[in-house]
Amino acid sequence: MAEDFSKIIESVGGVSPSQQDVKQVEEYKPSSLPGYVAGAGVLGGLGALIAGRVPGLKTLSRIASKTKPIPQAPRITEPVVLDKVDEIITVVPTKIDRATDTIKSAKPMYLKIMDDFEKVKQTSIQQPLTMGGTKGRFGSALYDFIAQHPSKKSLSPDAWINEFKNFNRLSDFKVNVPGTKVKGSISKEELFDTNIARFNNQNELVGGFLKVAQESNLPVSKLDLLKLVEKSPAANLKVRRFSLPSQMADEAEYLSDMVYQGREAAKLKIDALPSTSPNLKSDLRITLNSLTQDFMENLSKASVRYREGHTIADYNSPLYKNRNDFDKLKEFARNYKNTNKEDLFEPGFLETLEQRSIALDRTHQAEKGKGLYPRYGSQTEYKITGAEKYFEDVAYYPNPIPYRRDIDPGHFSEINGERFKIVRNKTRRSPRNRR
Repeated sequence: MAEDFSKIIESVGGVSPSQQDVKQVEEYKPSSLPGYVAGAGVLGGLGALIAGRVPGLKTLSRIASKTKPIPQAPRITEPVVLDKVDEIITVVPTKIDRATDTIKSAKPMYLKIMDDFEKVKQTSIQQPLTMGGTKGRFGSALYDFIAQHPSKKSLSPDAWINEFKNFNRLSDFKVNVPGTKVKGSISKEELFDTNIARFNNQNELVGGFLKVAQESNLPVSKLDLLKLVEKSPAANLKVRRFSLPSQMADEAEYLSDMVYQGREAAKLKIDALPSTSPNLKSDLRITLNSLTQDFMENLSKASVRYREGHTIADYNSPLYKNRNDFDKLKEFARNYKNTNKEDLFEPGFLETLEQRSIALDRTHQAEKGKGLYPRYGSQTEYKITGAEKYFEDVAYYPNPIPYRRDIDPGHFSEINGERFKIVRNKTRRSPRNRR
């Protein structure tokens, strides 16, 4: 049967397998399903051959003998390596690219300028006399006038010149300070100081920024004028205050009263001593008075000097001046206790007095070291009598004055700058405790 099977295969153009090949095929059985399919195919073929030759069998045989080609791996395209110049050109955007991105993302310039104008205007209304919220002491009504001007675009120099020539309007400009009615009183001098415009006595423009803009026919924005005001010397003055902490005067006054109350209480104890001669009691009272009177008076004087602004460089603290008397007072109290078996003062009185006096002395020395104490408080002709606190303000310009217009008022030479004005102040409280 095997020989017949080989002959049949040869008759259709096939090759008869050897016994070894057949054995290998039989041994390799990865799955039963292909065997079933192959067996069915062979049986079908034999049946067809027995019945007669099947047309096109050789063609089918050749097609069946062809193996299915293995699909190729996907082709991977290697990236093209660019040289350094190509990399820079590819990565770094050009000026045109940046400009295009800016135009797409940025707000139109005219809208941004209008927003700036409105922001400056609102800040000036809400925080007047503060240079747009940047100055806490020296503001400018001229700044507020320009900031609140209704223009929302650059104007011609002539338009601004006409605005500033109307001095009646400038002097009547109202500053919006809550609870007060303040007029700006903008003058020619302020326009000159800021270098915005210089007018002669006939109200003719003869110099300044607007004069140059007029000659060059350049439009002027309110922001340009505001920058001139911000950089003017008058708007950049600084103030240094010379004063002492009010607590120093209060503490000295309290300690003076404390010594007085403690001494009077001690006198009562001395008078109440049993079986003591009147002369001894009198001697004790005299000694107590001598040891406390100077200290109490110096404390009272220090309170007045601190409050009135007398220069502390001319005197020492009360404890420094009366240290020996205070030590003698403590020794006197110890001897009294040893003799009479009771304390002369209330418990803790001398300890508290000493501690607080030492603290006042240290504050006195510290303020002297700072150098910010008043200098001229003892000159009563420059002061209002009856006030509570005295201090001195010195307005100065920290940089050299243009055109060497130096000013020397003769006081406070330790300040590094041009001193414009010295103001002596005193505060007083009303019956409603308003300062």
